[in-house]
Amino acid sequence: MGKKRDRLFLGVTVGATLLAVALVKESEFTTGAVVCVSGEEANRPPASDGRFNLGRINWLPPEELTPPMSVFPVSQIPTGPTLQRALYVAEQVAARVPHGEPWSPYLTRRHFRPEKLILLYRMEALGGCGTRAMLTTLELLAAHIPARVVQWALPGTGHVLVEAWIPELQRWVLIDPSFGLYLSSDRGPDSVSTLQDPARRASLHWVSGAKPAAGVNQSSPPLFDQIQKIYWPEPWLLSRRGPRALPLFRSTFAVLSEDGGACLRWGAKRSTLIVSLFLLAWATVRYVRRRRST
Repeated sequence: MGKKRDRLFLGVTVGATLLAVALVKESEFTTGAVVCVSGEEANRPPASDGRFNLGRINWLPPEELTPPMSVFPVSQIPTGPTLQRALYVAEQVAARVPHGEPWSPYLTRRHFRPEKLILLYRMEALGGCGTRAMLTTLELLAAHIPARVVQWALPGTGHVLVEAWIPELQRWVLIDPSFGLYLSSDRGPDSVSTLQDPARRASLHWVSGAKPAAGVNQSSPPLFDQIQKIYWPEPWLLSRRGPRALPLFRSTFAVLSEDGGACLRWGAKRSTLIVSLFLLAWATVRYVRRRRST
């Protein structure tokens, strides 16, 4: 009777583990782990080869961008200060993506490739803030300007923006391609992590630097006091080439936190997978021991 129970338990555990693996591999950001980063860590400059890390996330190494993906030829980007070049890119992307119901497969299909999305938006399809942020990031990376997607959690909704590394300022600067704005404080163009600085937060304001996307309500840019969380998604979610298989046991979001890297939280589906794996290991060991004892 004991052997039958062990076999049954082992079979159920194997099945539950396989189901958990399938759920995690086919799911998107809802399964991801979250690692906390401090404002200081979020503002670290990229390396000389363009690589940059945030928490435990290695952001788009150069080999992931060969050949570069871009909505329009990089040669069209004018020379000049990096911030002006980044704002030009944001404006060109906004001009190609009028506001409307976005085409969603790049968020819902694991095997969707960003190249297809770029081909679609070269024809000026409707899109949302996430689409513009993704395409602006890819265009900036293709132009060798380090960039990353930023997500704001707002009450009942959210907003997606871009941070670009501005070497002249030696800091990241937050750009909103949808509204044609960039973040500024009493020290000039600034990064999203400034929201964590009480001394500087009061001086934060938006500056118009580019034309907004057609159809965007220009009177309602996101308010700083409504922001609940600030996330940087791991690039597989929005801008990595190839199949976007969820990286197992890796952080998929970095979140701005005063605690820095002190926290690590898993999504519900990922936690289910971890528990299932532990149960599978325990059931296997128990089953093997019983077999040897007979």
